[in-house]
Amino acid sequence: MLLLQKLGGFEYTKAAERAISFIDKNLIVDGPLMVQYRVGETANKGFLDDYAYMLWANIERYECTLHLDYFKRAKTVNGRYTKAILDEENGGFFFYGEDHEELLIRPKDAYDGAQPSGNSVAAM
Repeated sequence: MLLLQKLGGFEYTKAAERAISFIDKNLIVDGPLMVQYRVGETANKGFLDDYAYMLWANIERYECTLHLDYFKRAKTVNGRYTKAILDEENGGFFFYGEDHEELLIRPKDAYDGAQPSGNSVAAM
């Protein structure tokens, strides 16, 4: 906490908390994480990357503040996407859940480009 204070991190922590609160309030509708918000309306269910990065954000938020609610929130996010997109036969996570539009294939992206893939973030 002292290091956070020296780096001015409390401002960043508060900004992160506001951003995640907005997502919790406006983009989590009846369970799934939505990825589009405009003028009070949401659309399009999230993919693996969206859930994995949201999980990571909640873990980082817990580590910065040590508020147990953030850790519980991370567990909730983890439970949501694990059920929907886990490949129980071969391991790893599919890119989208069973409740998405059915496409020809259900890919599992494990390639890390400029950003880590959802499977890499989930493994972390």
